[in-house]
Amino acid sequence: MRLPAEIAREAGYRVMVEDPADMAAVKEHAGVPSELASCHTALVAGYAIEGHVPLPHLAGLLRDRRAT
Repeated sequence: MRLPAEIAREAGYRVMVEDPADMAAVKEHAGVPSELASCHTALVAGYAIEGHVPLPHLAGLLRDRRAT
């Protein structure tokens, strides 16, 4: 099974994986409400992405952001 970071790298994303001891603090600092916190957190272009988000959805978010 490939890890999400590997899949993102293969798709051309630059990925840095960190495993801080206090993920709750990372999520809080990123502005993620505790009721929306999930298993994975990605910080991408000023967004906090929670959970398993398909790469096409992430690409759409980034594309739409650039269009505004």
